[in-house]
Amino acid sequence: MNIRKLGIIGGFAVGAALALAPAAVAAPPAPSTDAFAIDFGDIRAAEISSMNFLFGIETTLAGVNSHVVHNEGAFDTIPAEYAPKTGDMTPLNYLLYGIDPEKAGPSSDPGAYNIFNGATTQFTDANNVLLYALLNDGEQIDPTKVDVNDFLIGSSDNIAHGLSGDSVFEDFGNFFGAGVNDMLGYFALPSIDF
Repeated sequence: MNIRKLGIIGGFAVGAALALAPAAVAAPPAPSTDAFAIDFGDIRAAEISSMNFLFGIETTLAGVNSHVVHNEGAFDTIPAEYAPKTGDMTPLNYLLYGIDPEKAGPSSDPGAYNIFNGATTQFTDANNVLLYALLNDGEQIDPTKVDVNDFLIGSSDNIAHGLSGDSVFEDFGNFFGAGVNDMLGYFALPSIDF
């Protein structure tokens, strides 16, 4: 066979492939009913893992990473002596709580949940409230029907306050507003009433 014939046959093959390619992708397989199922356990684990990573960076910058208590599947913590609630503020206090850590209100049990003075935790819970609603026909997270710790990562007090709204958007606003105020506290700015 000569080169011209090979070129013509090759051209037809390429043309056929290009012509039929849209047909090959035009009918994707039908999605199963579980195609959009989301496991909140995986979401929470990823959120906690990312906050532990950031906490690791801050403790490394403060020179106290060797004292971090790693908690499998939960937030990493550090003994309070490395980020005390009162007294002499350490470098970790400034990294966790901001410009004026004593005014921001350090935790008695510092951990990854305190990043940006706790704002990261509040913003994450605000996001999870909306995600839960999107996946559950606009339903609020109802503590009488579900274990809130399956969906939210904050403290029980913060969760109780955040879920005190009459709608999903009020719950979102509670968490988001608390996150904004935590961030303002990080920068030693006055809080805002929401």
